[in-house]
Amino acid sequence: MRKKNYYFISLCFFLSSCSLFESSAPNVPGLGDTKEGVEGIVGQVNPIWFTGSSEISLYDRSGEPASHMYYDVDPALDFENNTVQFVVATPQSSPIEYGIDYTSGQHFTSKFYCSEEDIWKKSSSLIDRPPFSIGHVPRYLDQLSTPLKIYVFGGENEYMNSFRRSSFGARIVGSFIEQECPQKSCSTPGDWKSRVILIGISLSDPDWNQVTKMKEVYDRVDWDYVQAFIENGQGVNIFGGVYYPGFRLGAEISISKAMRFLQDSGTYLEKKRLFQMRKSCLNLYRYIDQNVYEMAPSLKKYFSLDSKDKQRAFYAKGYIKRQDYFYYRFTQYFRKFAGQFLTCRDYIYPSNINSDPIKHHFMVYLSAVHLLYELGFQFNCRQNQWERRYTDYSKGSTLYPKAFLFCNEETMDNAFETAPLLLDKLADENKYSYRY
Repeated sequence: MRKKNYYFISLCFFLSSCSLFESSAPNVPGLGDTKEGVEGIVGQVNPIWFTGSSEISLYDRSGEPASHMYYDVDPALDFENNTVQFVVATPQSSPIEYGIDYTSGQHFTSKFYCSEEDIWKKSSSLIDRPPFSIGHVPRYLDQLSTPLKIYVFGGENEYMNSFRRSSFGARIVGSFIEQECPQKSCSTPGDWKSRVILIGISLSDPDWNQVTKMKEVYDRVDWDYVQAFIENGQGVNIFGGVYYPGFRLGAEISISKAMRFLQDSGTYLEKKRLFQMRKSCLNLYRYIDQNVYEMAPSLKKYFSLDSKDKQRAFYAKGYIKRQDYFYYRFTQYFRKFAGQFLTCRDYIYPSNINSDPIKHHFMVYLSAVHLLYELGFQFNCRQNQWERRYTDYSKGSTLYPKAFLFCNEETMDNAFETAPLLLDKLADENKYSYRY
């Protein structure tokens, strides 16, 4: 049976099962980042995002910069013709669900689909593979600040062969409200979180590219199965051995209303803004590198001394100050910049394991500490353990103003070492968590 967990993979949020920046969407085609295919329907994704700073760059097997499947693709959303360029996460009929990590822009294997009964008891069919391709509109975010979904019919064979390296053209023919239950059971309408999803058809599939309305889609597919897959294929909630619905399909939205929403209210990450954001986040990561990760000069000198007597004499002279210790430097950083880091890690790769594995693993532990605070935990330095946090601190410059109060080097080390263990424990208990 499917169960829903939240995992930390390259600092990205996604579902599992058994198997700063907001701007109005432009009313013009995009920035032309793709190499044109047949009438612009299929585009090979040209790597731009990872060309430049080696601190965050990713490279493919040939040693060339990898393509970022979100940031390097122009959505080319055409509000007059209702067409869009999208990326495929999972092709139609795939036995495997793939995801696209938002920060790295790379595909990953999420789960193997397995046959399930409808949790809502509305369909008698077993639900196993997606009857459409699951995709995203690059650089657009929905109301939940996650990549805007588009479910596309047609083009199955083409997508299966090249979905990891190409973007594709689709015509938007409809839209729905998709609702997600973020807890074990959502008993009232207000418990559900809503997002707009798009329904599209492949522009490159001659069997589908003349379809312009949802009525034509209803006539061509088993819509009951389509709805059952949307409501079951993404996972269900499990608590105390009891399974609860995790998703449901809401009202249909007209094309005009959906396009108007995207044009007027959609969150669009424009290319110039993305590069400004990257610059700001890189400055934050460099600040962490210099003021948290790197050992203070006085401590470097202390540990370079070749005898205990020399170290004791050095310490006795007062060369090592309180602000030189890791616990102090990290605490000062965390109280000032935890909010900015939580935002940056959602969009910008914080470290590169290939260029500096040691620093990368430090950033992983650093991220785990931040993520636990995001999940509602705090580290009790007097008790030397993580615990649930019952005070909601306001975000901004005063985020977590008393975080890590009364910590020292020993307790701070324990906070870092046990953070991933707690995340694993939460995942094992089917609670909100992350994994690396």
